[in-house]
Amino acid sequence: MNDEERRSKVDKLLRECVGDKLMFGQTGLALEKAEQAYSLAIQSPEVPSPWPELAAYRLAHLMLRSPDSDSDLSEIEELLRFAGKPGPTGNQPVLAPRPVIYRLAVLKRIMHKTSNETDRRGIESQIKHAFKQARDQVEGLLREDRMTAGTRGSYPTGPIQHSFFNMLELTAYFLGETYSPLEGLGALDISNVEESDAWVILGPDSEIGSVRMSRQLAMFELEARAKSHPAAVLFCLASGSDDPAWRLASTSKWQTTNYEGIKLLAYLLRDPSIRRKELRGKVVGYGADQNDRFRKAIERVQTGLQDVTGRSDMRVFVPRSNPLSFDAPLLLFGAVQLDTLRG
Repeated sequence: MNDEERRSKVDKLLRECVGDKLMFGQTGLALEKAEQAYSLAIQSPEVPSPWPELAAYRLAHLMLRSPDSDSDLSEIEELLRFAGKPGPTGNQPVLAPRPVIYRLAVLKRIMHKTSNETDRRGIESQIKHAFKQARDQVEGLLREDRMTAGTRGSYPTGPIQHSFFNMLELTAYFLGETYSPLEGLGALDISNVEESDAWVILGPDSEIGSVRMSRQLAMFELEARAKSHPAAVLFCLASGSDDPAWRLASTSKWQTTNYEGIKLLAYLLRDPSIRRKELRGKVVGYGADQNDRFRKAIERVQTGLQDVTGRSDMRVFVPRSNPLSFDAPLLLFGAVQLDTLRG
């Protein structure tokens, strides 16, 4: 099993964990899946973020639901610490404040079970640090909300609390109460994105594109891959009015670019064997100017990638190849909304 197949397997196992049948009354079976997912995700080399963090978070939750969770609190605390580590750009963790908030519950329970006064003081110090960490992360999210709302000339609004199940669940974790009465009350989370909103990562291995996720997770993983491959070119393609953009992984500034050119890259990465005629129809549609528009899309990709990489002499495509094939030793990764690749 290669690295990308391992990533796909992790995604599959995590989805099975939160599937209706497993999450609604079969915690034991879900726990087995979570353990497999976490083990696969952290094998060297680790699969890209956010999958190790998601696997650790899911496993910690399922372990907390076990009737004998008290015996595993130290391991659960380590899993939540791992799940809450900083993101690839040093900003918010992929799961935002969730892991550190749940970790507070676990630390409190560990402290209650600790009789040694020196150890208790050490745990109290960890709790204070974790609480400040959670508070800072929540403040960061609220600041982002206010900045977004400010651009619209209004303030963010919403219910006082919209996550009552999570509040009840966290209370059970704090108190160490039996989880079984809560089985079946949960809903699917961000790892189970609606089909109409699904995104994928595309890259040099077609297996990469088999994993569907939210935009949030796709952009997080794109940044994680950028950190591992600083010479790669990244691109983003969304349906609707968003402008497609690309950048060199080692930089932070995105450049807007041609929509048809980015679609061309996306289709080629998704299916390198696609024939020119089919590719042309998918990228530019059909009509009298089809050939001219397709030629221009190829030219724009050629000149655009030369500009982004600073390699003015680079030839991107093999001339007149069918299927159209890359000629340049260039690594490409894209976050793409699946709706842009329909048809």
